[in-house]
Amino acid sequence: MLDLKQIEINKISKYLQEVANKLKVQLKADGHFATGTTEKSIKVVSTGGAVKIRGLDSINKLTYGSPPQTTTNLYLEIIKWVSVKNIKVVNTKQFAILVTKKLQKFGYKVPNKWNDGLSVSKVVNTNKIQSDIQKIAGDEVALQVQSELIKNLKK
Repeated sequence: MLDLKQIEINKISKYLQEVANKLKVQLKADGHFATGTTEKSIKVVSTGGAVKIRGLDSINKLTYGSPPQTTTNLYLEIIKWVSVKNIKVVNTKQFAILVTKKLQKFGYKVPNKWNDGLSVSKVVNTNKIQSDIQKIAGDEVALQVQSELIKNLKK
Protein backbone atom coordinates (compact mmCIF):
# COMPACT_ATOMS: atom_id res chain seq x y z
CA MET A 1 0.00 0.00 0.00
CA LEU A 2 1.16 3.50 -0.79
CA ASP A 3 1.33 6.13 1.94
CA LEU A 4 0.88 9.38 0.07
CA LYS A 5 -0.08 12.92 0.97
CA GLN A 6 -3.66 13.72 0.04
CA ILE A 7 -2.58 16.08 -2.73
CA GLU A 8 -0.45 13.35 -4.32
CA ILE A 9 -3.31 10.87 -3.93
CA ASN A 10 -5.66 13.23 -5.78
CA LYS A 11 -3.18 13.83 -8.61
CA ILE A 12 -2.38 10.13 -8.98
CA SER A 13 -6.08 9.18 -8.77
CA LYS A 14 -6.87 11.61 -11.58
CA TYR A 15 -4.01 10.23 -13.69
CA LEU A 16 -4.96 6.59 -13.04
CA GLN A 17 -8.60 7.42 -13.89
CA GLU A 18 -7.35 8.57 -17.30
CA VAL A 19 -5.46 5.27 -17.68
CA ALA A 20 -8.59 3.33 -16.62
CA ASN A 21 -10.72 5.23 -19.14
CA LYS A 22 -8.18 4.54 -21.91
CA LEU A 23 -8.21 0.86 -20.94
CA LYS A 24 -12.00 0.74 -21.26
CA VAL A 25 -11.82 2.41 -24.68
CA GLN A 26 -9.10 0.00 -25.87
CA LEU A 27 -10.93 -3.11 -24.66
CA LYS A 28 -14.12 -1.93 -26.33
CA ALA A 29 -12.28 -1.09 -29.57
CA ASP A 30 -10.78 -4.60 -29.58
CA GLY A 31 -14.26 -6.13 -29.17
CA HIS A 32 -13.76 -7.48 -25.66
CA PHE A 33 -16.86 -6.03 -24.01
CA ALA A 34 -20.03 -8.00 -24.37
CA THR A 35 -22.21 -7.86 -21.26
CA GLY A 36 -20.58 -4.77 -19.69
CA THR A 37 -19.56 -6.51 -16.46
CA THR A 38 -15.82 -6.20 -17.12
CA GLU A 39 -16.11 -2.58 -18.23
CA LYS A 40 -18.06 -1.59 -15.11
CA SER A 41 -15.49 -3.33 -12.90
CA ILE A 42 -12.56 -1.13 -14.02
CA LYS A 43 -12.25 1.51 -11.31
CA VAL A 44 -9.67 3.63 -9.54
CA VAL A 45 -9.81 2.91 -5.82
CA SER A 46 -8.22 5.15 -3.22
CA THR A 47 -8.26 3.90 0.36
CA GLY A 48 -5.99 4.60 3.31
CA GLY A 49 -3.23 6.24 1.26
CA ALA A 50 -3.34 3.63 -1.52
CA VAL A 51 -4.37 4.26 -5.12
CA LYS A 52 -5.03 1.35 -7.49
CA ILE A 53 -6.78 0.46 -10.71
CA ARG A 54 -9.00 -2.50 -9.93
CA GLY A 55 -11.02 -4.78 -12.16
CA LEU A 56 -12.44 -8.26 -12.44
CA ASP A 57 -10.19 -11.23 -13.16
CA SER A 58 -11.74 -11.32 -16.63
CA ILE A 59 -9.26 -8.58 -17.59
CA ASN A 60 -6.37 -10.95 -16.85
CA LYS A 61 -8.15 -13.67 -18.82
CA LEU A 62 -8.18 -11.39 -21.87
CA THR A 63 -4.39 -11.22 -21.62
CA TYR A 64 -3.40 -14.67 -20.37
CA GLY A 65 -6.36 -16.94 -21.11
CA SER A 66 -8.02 -19.10 -18.52
CA PRO A 67 -7.46 -22.49 -16.94
CA PRO A 68 -10.43 -24.86 -16.72
CA GLN A 69 -13.29 -22.98 -15.06
CA THR A 70 -15.66 -24.00 -12.32
CA THR A 71 -17.74 -20.81 -12.27
CA THR A 72 -21.27 -21.73 -11.24
CA ASN A 73 -22.99 -19.17 -13.47
CA LEU A 74 -20.81 -19.80 -16.53
CA TYR A 75 -23.75 -21.26 -18.50
CA LEU A 76 -25.84 -18.12 -17.89
CA GLU A 77 -22.88 -15.90 -18.81
CA ILE A 78 -22.51 -17.79 -22.11
CA ILE A 79 -26.24 -17.39 -22.87
CA LYS A 80 -25.95 -13.63 -22.27
CA TRP A 81 -22.69 -13.43 -24.27
CA VAL A 82 -24.28 -15.18 -27.28
CA SER A 83 -27.17 -12.73 -27.20
CA VAL A 84 -25.06 -9.58 -26.79
CA LYS A 85 -22.53 -10.61 -29.45
CA ASN A 86 -25.45 -11.55 -31.74
CA ILE A 87 -23.95 -14.97 -32.46
CA LYS A 88 -26.22 -16.97 -34.74
CA VAL A 89 -26.68 -20.55 -33.56
CA VAL A 90 -29.45 -23.06 -34.11
CA ASN A 91 -30.05 -23.70 -30.42
CA THR A 92 -28.64 -21.14 -27.97
CA LYS A 93 -29.10 -23.33 -24.89
CA GLN A 94 -27.41 -26.34 -26.50
CA PHE A 95 -24.57 -24.12 -27.76
CA ALA A 96 -24.14 -22.62 -24.28
CA ILE A 97 -24.02 -26.10 -22.73
CA LEU A 98 -21.29 -27.20 -25.17
CA VAL A 99 -19.22 -24.03 -24.69
CA THR A 100 -19.62 -24.25 -20.91
CA LYS A 101 -18.44 -27.88 -20.87
CA LYS A 102 -15.44 -27.04 -23.04
CA LEU A 103 -14.43 -24.09 -20.83
CA GLN A 104 -14.91 -26.16 -17.69
CA LYS A 105 -12.74 -28.95 -19.06
CA PHE A 106 -10.06 -27.07 -21.02
CA GLY A 107 -10.28 -23.33 -20.35
CA TYR A 108 -8.86 -21.28 -23.22
CA LYS A 109 -5.53 -19.97 -24.41
CA VAL A 110 -4.58 -16.43 -25.41
CA PRO A 111 -3.42 -15.45 -27.97
CA ASN A 112 -5.97 -17.07 -30.23
CA LYS A 113 -7.64 -16.17 -33.53
CA TRP A 114 -10.07 -13.77 -31.79
CA ASN A 115 -7.75 -12.23 -29.23
CA ASP A 116 -4.07 -11.31 -29.56
CA GLY A 117 -3.83 -10.74 -25.79
CA LEU A 118 -2.36 -7.25 -26.24
CA SER A 119 -5.32 -5.03 -25.35
CA VAL A 120 -4.19 -4.29 -21.79
CA SER A 121 -0.52 -3.78 -22.69
CA LYS A 122 -1.49 -1.23 -25.35
CA VAL A 123 -2.63 1.03 -22.50
CA VAL A 124 -1.06 -0.24 -19.29
CA ASN A 125 2.65 0.25 -19.80
CA THR A 126 4.30 0.10 -16.38
CA ASN A 127 7.38 2.04 -17.53
CA LYS A 128 5.25 4.91 -18.88
CA ILE A 129 3.03 4.90 -15.80
CA GLN A 130 6.10 4.95 -13.55
CA SER A 131 7.56 7.87 -15.52
CA ASP A 132 4.29 9.81 -15.43
CA ILE A 133 3.80 9.27 -11.70
CA GLN A 134 7.43 10.21 -11.12
CA LYS A 135 6.62 13.59 -12.71
CA ILE A 136 3.49 13.91 -10.54
CA ALA A 137 4.77 12.76 -7.16
CA GLY A 138 8.50 11.96 -7.22
CA ASP A 139 10.81 8.94 -7.50
CA GLU A 140 9.91 7.05 -4.32
CA VAL A 141 6.18 7.15 -5.03
CA ALA A 142 6.70 6.08 -8.66
CA LEU A 143 8.64 2.99 -7.58
CA GLN A 144 5.88 2.05 -5.12
CA VAL A 145 3.20 2.49 -7.79
CA GLN A 146 5.12 0.38 -10.32
CA SER A 147 5.50 -2.37 -7.73
CA GLU A 148 1.75 -2.31 -6.97
CA LEU A 149 0.78 -2.31 -10.68
CA ILE A 150 2.98 -5.29 -11.47
CA LYS A 151 1.69 -7.19 -8.43
CA ASN A 152 -1.97 -6.47 -9.27
CA LEU A 153 -1.72 -7.25 -12.99
CA LYS A 154 0.11 -10.54 -12.44
CA LYS A 155 -2.50 -11.94 -10.02
